[in-house]
Amino acid sequence: SKAAYIIPSVGETIDLGDGILIKFLGLVGRYKGTKSDENNSSIVLKIIYGNVSFLFTGDIELEAENDVVNWRDELKSTVLKIAHHGSKTSTSSPFLDRVSPDIAVISSGGGNTFGHPADETVKKLANRNINIYRTDQNGTITLLTDGTSIEITTER
Repeated sequence: SKAAYIIPSVGETIDLGDGILIKFLGLVGRYKGTKSDENNSSIVLKIIYGNVSFLFTGDIELEAENDVVNWRDELKSTVLKIAHHGSKTSTSSPFLDRVSPDIAVISSGGGNTFGHPADETVKKLANRNINIYRTDQNGTITLLTDGTSIEITTER
């Protein structure tokens, strides 16, 4: 295929136009020798539109979170897509303190054999008064923004 593509660098920002930016905070293939190389090598990116931002963390676990947390103020986001389906191996307190989201979205299948999301992850979010949306409870979750506010709809 002759499709155009880019290979981003950590810290690179792509301007999509119309006020939409994508910032790369962690990249695929960076981790070797950790307990969970594939998960920790997930891409981490922040999408910014106006005053609203979304942080996507893939399946990163504590090792990658500890690196990404060094971005400090860059991590602050309105919406956090919780890493690794809400497992207990991610979403550390220092990471949550840096991101400080208003909304958390957890993607996990109902009744999954891994027990995702972990109770301790959900409690960390609830203790910070973060609005939690879960695909196992809410079904499809749609977030729509105009760059100022967010409209959230769920399947159930």
